[in-house]
Amino acid sequence: MTDNQTEPELLLPWYVNGTLDDNERRQVEAWLKSSKQAQKELELVQRISDELQEQAHRQQDSAGELGWRRLQKQLEPVTLERKTVLRLRPAMAAAVMLICVQSVLLLYLWPSEQGDTDWQTLSAGHVQPVIQVIFQPQATEQQIRTLLQTYHLQLIDGPSAVGLYHVKAMSGKTTDYNELVRLITGNKAVIRHAAVE
Repeated sequence: MTDNQTEPELLLPWYVNGTLDDNERRQVEAWLKSSKQAQKELELVQRISDELQEQAHRQQDSAGELGWRRLQKQLEPVTLERKTVLRLRPAMAAAVMLICVQSVLLLYLWPSEQGDTDWQTLSAGHVQPVIQVIFQPQATEQQIRTLLQTYHLQLIDGPSAVGLYHVKAMSGKTTDYNELVRLITGNKAVIRHAAVE
């Protein structure tokens, strides 16, 4: 705004917000002293500036107020209406009943001693041995099933990439595994290899 040719009335907005340099400010003040119309224009620009600042302040406050009210609403405890609670009672009763039934079943089915189960943890003291078996390629499924049933064995893993299966004696059977390996390897038509792990 250093142009000396600038009309003072065009400089009024900068005069109102105080951003004119000294020469321009003096030029505007001289113009204001010379005319009543100039003073009215100054009042108008001042009112517009005040209104804009007030409006900006209100918008800032209203946004802050709105955010604060939203936060307070989220912090208020959630209360369920009595009707909602009454509608949920059957579901809550069913959930409690289901928990009770599950508890009874777990207590009834839970083994009282280690020997009552077909399973045991890996950290258990006694681990039942496993036999590695490779069946003959020409052995049929029926032959393999008959052999397993005859010696009370069950497949627990396999086949591996090299055709290796793992079998164990069915629970409750005390077995000499070395003798069992000797017996099943005698059946050359079905067993190619067997060894205790």
